[in-house]
Amino acid sequence: MRSFPSLKNIRLSNLLLACLLAVLCLPSGVSARELVNDRNITIQTEADVLAKRQTLIDHIWGKSGFPHGVMPQLPVIRDDISPVQELPNLERVDTMVFQLDHGYVTYAHHFIPSFKVNRLVILHHGHATTFDDSAEQTDETYGLRRTLEGLLSEGYSVLAMYMPRYAVFQTTITVDHPGLGLPHAEFYELNPPLTGSPLKYFMDPVAAALNYIEARSEKDEFPQYTDISMVGFSGGGWTMTLYTAIDPRIKLGISVAGSIPLYMRSGDSIGDNEQTDPALYSLAGYLDLYIMGSHGPGRRQIHVLNRNDDCCYGAAQHNSLLVRGYGFVDAVRQYEYEVRLALISLGNTDIFRVDIDESALGHMVSWDNIYDTILTELADSRSMIGTTFEGHFVANTRAGLPGFWISGRRMPNRLRRIMGAPAILQNAANINDVFYRTAANNLVHVPRPTFAWGRERILKEGIISDPTAVSLGPGLFSVVALGKDYRLYHFTEASPPYSPGEMVSEEIKALGAPVMLVTAPNRLDLFFRGWERQVFHAYKTGNDPWQTVSLAGFAADPPTAAVSDNGVLFVFIRNREGALLTRTRSPGPAGQWSPWGSVSAQLGAPPIYGKPSAHFSGKTIRVYARSESGSILRFSFSGEWTLTDLGGNITGSMAAMDGGFLARSVNGNLLTFTGGEWTDLGVPID
Repeated sequence: MRSFPSLKNIRLSNLLLACLLAVLCLPSGVSARELVNDRNITIQTEADVLAKRQTLIDHIWGKSGFPHGVMPQLPVIRDDISPVQELPNLERVDTMVFQLDHGYVTYAHHFIPSFKVNRLVILHHGHATTFDDSAEQTDETYGLRRTLEGLLSEGYSVLAMYMPRYAVFQTTITVDHPGLGLPHAEFYELNPPLTGSPLKYFMDPVAAALNYIEARSEKDEFPQYTDISMVGFSGGGWTMTLYTAIDPRIKLGISVAGSIPLYMRSGDSIGDNEQTDPALYSLAGYLDLYIMGSHGPGRRQIHVLNRNDDCCYGAAQHNSLLVRGYGFVDAVRQYEYEVRLALISLGNTDIFRVDIDESALGHMVSWDNIYDTILTELADSRSMIGTTFEGHFVANTRAGLPGFWISGRRMPNRLRRIMGAPAILQNAANINDVFYRTAANNLVHVPRPTFAWGRERILKEGIISDPTAVSLGPGLFSVVALGKDYRLYHFTEASPPYSPGEMVSEEIKALGAPVMLVTAPNRLDLFFRGWERQVFHAYKTGNDPWQTVSLAGFAADPPTAAVSDNGVLFVFIRNREGALLTRTRSPGPAGQWSPWGSVSAQLGAPPIYGKPSAHFSGKTIRVYARSESGSILRFSFSGEWTLTDLGGNITGSMAAMDGGFLARSVNGNLLTFTGGEWTDLGVPID
């Protein structure tokens, strides 16, 4: 990770040009002096977090303090007409009305699913007026409907909230707040609240909704939720950022195209009054807010910025002169790194991450964002570890750098920041070959021909998944990853740099990371999840083209797979009810697939959480999955299925290997389980 150069090394001409450009790019009504310099983090201790939180509460609400007793207008409108028609897995909708100062009113809809996991996600809209944007399976419009559909389909209740003065819907009531002009400026210039700051208009509805959710589940007959998360888009992402800094009741926060620090802003990225209010950000800049919203047991925050955003906070709006010549990716990674360091120094293990979305075509929540970030984070299903046999594995360490263990020993390296879970091979083209996604979302290959790692070789720019890799024999490798067009691309040792690779299927779009196996000499079998969350099987022999068939099913996560020594192919998924399901394919070119069957039902197993991981060794197929308590459940098959609870307490998704698996402990360290024993390697991973 590079550090910003010291100020004395910056040429004066660059500074003057940066200042001039910053002024010229300001929209009307915003002057350069209004943008607080929030470059420096002011939080070092737990006491700082608590004091800063109280300072914000005092500023926003004044003498009245945090609105613990505030509620929406009661009674809420129960069993209302849904403002979005034809939603999946929907039992009922309640509508909330929030009365604010000066007669302002805002709204929220409480969507309660038929199949329930008893968890609530606040979905907060930005400066648009409807959650009913597009039902098409494409990345178009803002994407709030597809986000709502994705959450409901997996059993999450959703509290869909509007920005004040931005709501258009018709249920049993008709609301038409089209958001024309600059209605939020009214809060500052014409109608500030009776007490406190205009920021009350944005914070009060969220606080009132949470107060209601905590107090009224029995009376109004909705689930008593085990936890509350918050996902915000655009202005809703900003709302999430400020609100979670104040109220630790929200454990997981995800912001999509919601904010960047003020010191990086110019032009369209400056934002409305609430995004730049000097009275607020002189008390706590954005870096401080990111820390406060992520700090605390079980709390974490993920921010998503769309590289191709046509509104704000993307590469097109980035002004490198404001950040001493740094490009978009490096500037983002720098503030991410600083926030992460501050959180680590405060003792946090689940911290803060910025994802750069390559697939979003503009200002939106993309399909990839929903299914590979939002739902993955809610399920605590993100992968961080790549394995191979005989003690060779690689993990994403907390510093964002790859950590290598060769034959069980950690091996130093000088490689750069990586994203997600890498893949490592032994004795393919080199002693080791590793494949990963860089901080700029490029798929790279790094060889280790002797005792030292070589240089990164870019195979493809703009990928959106972790890679999967296998070896077909000495001197050969095959690697597959998902491109930003949602197509899977296959690369081999013969692929030249920057080649487009071989497309697995032109017709079928994928979501999440694939898994690939060698099932016979010169035969590749690939499994992936499609856009309707059904499972697909792609296969090829030698130089033949890929063939793809649907295996149907409903995969809450990407699939995992293994092949037995007699050639029986197993594919596994977790369904939305938390059951482990499998299909098997008999050996040989004419092998047939069985129907989906529930391994969990056969064994009376408890629900599993997160992505399972399968492996074959010693005549046995083993599938590892996390239980609700965080222990590891091992499903074993050697003629019949058995179930063992191995104990432990992990987070995220594990990675199966010969003799056991690797996982992340609740304290953030890399664990191994081999020979019936747990070993904490003492290395934090993320």
